[in-house]
Amino acid sequence: MPLTTKSYSQLNNISTQILNFLNKTSISPSQISQIQAQIIHNNLHFNTTIAHNFISVSKSLGLFNSAYNLYTKLIKKPHIFICNTLIQECSHSEIPVLKQNSISMYVHMHKESIFPNNYTYPFVLKSLSDLKELKLGKSVHTHVVKWGYVCDIYVQNSLLNLYASCGEIEFCQQVFDEMPERDVVSWTILIMGYRDCGKFGDALVVFEKMKDSGVAPNRVTMVNALSACANCGALDMGMLIHDEIRRSGWAMDVILGTSLIDMYGKCGKIEHGFWVFQEMKHRNVYTWNAVIRGLALAKSGEEAVRWFFIMERENVKPDEVTLVAVLCACAHTGMVEQGREIFSWLMNEKYGFPPGVKHYACMVDLIARSGHLEEALSMITDMPMEPTKSVWGGLLAGSRLHGNQELSEFAAWKLIGLAPRNSAYYVVLANLYGAMGRWNDAEKIRALMKERGLSKDLGSSSVELEDQKDLLELLRSPNLQVLSIQRCPHVTDETIAKIASGCPLLRELDISFCYQISHKSIALIGQHCPNLQILRRNLMTQVNPSQQEPFVPREYVDTCPQDGDSEAAAIGKFMAQLVQLEIQFSKLTNKGLALISEGCINLEHLDLFGCTNVTSRDIANASSNLKQLKTLKKPTQLCLESQTERYGHWQLYDDRFQTDFFRI
Repeated sequence: MPLTTKSYSQLNNISTQILNFLNKTSISPSQISQIQAQIIHNNLHFNTTIAHNFISVSKSLGLFNSAYNLYTKLIKKPHIFICNTLIQECSHSEIPVLKQNSISMYVHMHKESIFPNNYTYPFVLKSLSDLKELKLGKSVHTHVVKWGYVCDIYVQNSLLNLYASCGEIEFCQQVFDEMPERDVVSWTILIMGYRDCGKFGDALVVFEKMKDSGVAPNRVTMVNALSACANCGALDMGMLIHDEIRRSGWAMDVILGTSLIDMYGKCGKIEHGFWVFQEMKHRNVYTWNAVIRGLALAKSGEEAVRWFFIMERENVKPDEVTLVAVLCACAHTGMVEQGREIFSWLMNEKYGFPPGVKHYACMVDLIARSGHLEEALSMITDMPMEPTKSVWGGLLAGSRLHGNQELSEFAAWKLIGLAPRNSAYYVVLANLYGAMGRWNDAEKIRALMKERGLSKDLGSSSVELEDQKDLLELLRSPNLQVLSIQRCPHVTDETIAKIASGCPLLRELDISFCYQISHKSIALIGQHCPNLQILRRNLMTQVNPSQQEPFVPREYVDTCPQDGDSEAAAIGKFMAQLVQLEIQFSKLTNKGLALISEGCINLEHLDLFGCTNVTSRDIANASSNLKQLKTLKKPTQLCLESQTERYGHWQLYDDRFQTDFFRI
């Protein structure tokens, strides 16, 4: 019967009946088909309430395609609420094909001139983020700009997540810099982005800036910051975060507690991790893994195995990571027989899974280090999967340890075959030939490196020091080229003077958050280090008044001797060779910026993000002197001045929308 002949009360009754059916706890696929027929028969596919419930129930029963076809084939221009519901359900799916449907739905909206709203983009961008569709994400970014949703913080946070998930941390930082307002989610995504791309120090710098801006971190922020601390050995920062958690009065839940244990274990303070372990009311397998892995890293093999057995007695089922950690502990402490026994349990599938390549790598390392090289090689040949770099690396380490040069050579060539762009393996092989007196072969390896465009990587170390004596003891190396002593408030001009005179080959220096350094140190560095090309000088001298206990002790901040213009004068006068300068410094004025631009004419990259006392005119005048300048990061308050300048760089992706999007 046509819709026009039905009374409002009849339609209302039918709608109510359909909604009641959809809200039932038990509904079968056949009933969904009947409901769909009623929706079509009574022309109720325009009802947004019914649509929302029908789409949700269909997805839960695995019948999403029928709902998708209903609202895209039967209705050419569905209501924006229905479109958003379809996109939302697709974006929350774990199935890649369904996530792709959310993008297809957005394309359908574009074709049918259905105008998106601020609820559309977060779901579309989530799907693009999960699928790592960077190119299409940039196209959607241009639409966000065109439709005027650039000031919506939820849309902006979704853009941040897109670029962070795709590893484009520069774009992520650019979007962040241009945001008119930021919340804890914005800061957390940026920290997570830096952490995921391996820039752990930068992640902690962002975390400190977040604290300085007065935004209170949440649990997710703390977990990401602790992960960065764990991966770069920043024990002091990790302990400060732990103190902040205590002061916040947060309960020690599983995720937060496990992150703290992991941080303490990787920083060599597993005993602190045990204190956290005791505080936790609930623990899962990841918590136990963090404890066992921390003991393995501390080379406490017996303790690691003991805790492994305690874990089993507590009826916590080990997973693959648990067995890797305990076998690694056995390898580090030479517990051969214990390792064999645990591996045999694994082979017998006592834990419900067979050994993987990482378990084999641990066993090869354990057996080879104990001197049973033939057995280790036999294990590799009998593996049910292809050996990886870690497997051959274990054999190489054991062979070199026991002086078996022939087997060392064999393993080294295997590693070169697996990773032909890793120069370290060529260097090991060349040194091995040198030790064997095969100088011609060593020369051939070095020629092969040159032919393939490889060079020996510079060595690097990361340590946390207690005082300046430790620092000076460590830096007695005239060949040092890269040095980062950030977040060291106890370092003074005297220390820097000794570093500058003792490290003439320095080409990269990071002295961020060193509050006791003045312009005198900058001058000395410039005079004694003529090869210096990269300088990072990041300071937070303005502590937020609402922050009772800043991460940097207040006495350092209040008494710091810096004068921004004096430091700028020293940089301009003594560091003319710089090509990259990061001077995020609130005390810098237009006078200091002018001195830098006059002296450092070779600058290619300039970061002024924290320089809150310079203006657009100052920057324009400085840029006119810097003919080689390629990238310039303006202070945060200037990122919002020009709408055209702010969004012009995103427009270049818009012409790809037609060619890329409509191929879906």
